[in-house]
Amino acid sequence: MKRLAVLAVVLAVTLACSQVSNPTANVSPRQTASPSNSAHSPIPTLASCVAATSYGLLIANGNLEVIDTCGRVSASTSIAASSVGACSPGLMAKLRPPVSATRDKVYFRDGDTKIRSLGLDGKTSDVTTVPGGPSTVSFFSVSPDDQRIAVLVEDFSPVKSINLRLYVEDLWDGAHHADIYTSTVSKSGGTTLWPMGWHRGLLTIALMTACGLDQIGDSPTAWHVVDPTSARRVASLEAVNCGKLNLWPSPAGMACSEPRGIGLYDWNGKMLGGYSTASCATQVGLSPSGKRWFYFVTPVECRGRTASPMAYTFVAGSDAYMGLRLDGRAACLWIDNDHLLAPDSILSLALPGYVSLGMTDLPTDRICAGRFPEEI
Repeated sequence: MKRLAVLAVVLAVTLACSQVSNPTANVSPRQTASPSNSAHSPIPTLASCVAATSYGLLIANGNLEVIDTCGRVSASTSIAASSVGACSPGLMAKLRPPVSATRDKVYFRDGDTKIRSLGLDGKTSDVTTVPGGPSTVSFFSVSPDDQRIAVLVEDFSPVKSINLRLYVEDLWDGAHHADIYTSTVSKSGGTTLWPMGWHRGLLTIALMTACGLDQIGDSPTAWHVVDPTSARRVASLEAVNCGKLNLWPSPAGMACSEPRGIGLYDWNGKMLGGYSTASCATQVGLSPSGKRWFYFVTPVECRGRTASPMAYTFVAGSDAYMGLRLDGRAACLWIDNDHLLAPDSILSLALPGYVSLGMTDLPTDRICAGRFPEEI
């Protein structure tokens, strides 16, 4: 595997200034490459999974699970799905995982209207309510200080359109309520807003396709950073300028992919790096430090040829001398700087050099729901 080369052409960007029972661990380091100068290189060791300070969030079989970097379920609770299903005949409503995490709690929407919290001790509490029902669904993000909540309400009752409303209020009692944005979009090709986190007091929002053939969220068409008091847009990164955007933001910034390579950007618009790739990425992710990234590839047509005979995850970084490819594993996001979350496993980097990964298999495939804490 050749080391990723820096792109000569800087990618265009408009970002101006810019969120049960324990499984049996089966950890197996997998050697996929060797350093070019192994005689003088330190021996790599798997990143430790003890005393974790960050966790992966997964939804499986009606349960929200908090997974530590060793692949153990630290806390879990049942979670009921929204009543909303169809956008219109033949189209499903795209639904984001109803989860938001802070340093103290993992918040989740239970059913249509209840917002509840889950602690690492497994205790759950009722927090507040949001609009919901057979034709209405709400997505939300709680501020890092556990004081405010931003809620996006989708009303599917019109025949051909969706009414959107974004409001912000105090988390615990609904005080200081303010509707800061309203819009109406088409059910056919229209985009909705997903509040995905907070960054230095501002809201980070993903623009997503509102309806599709399934309920799984695709990559955002854009990321917006907005003032939570007025919805004034402070910064934006558009897919038309950047390519395919990451679904899960990083405290360090954003990642995007296009046929020529991977682009990494911080929240102030500074380009952290541009890197060439051998295949088109279908998902990308930037580590919290901003020094490592991954891209996931599925066997799709790319530049007139099949991108890969099988799905794989490729991990690399500015602090490593090589990249690492792992076939058959689909990373969705970084838990911390040394561990990746996949729907079926935890992937642990071998440091230094990423010459192997430790894999802790999870019992069944799950849906990625984020990381705890978000620290966007």
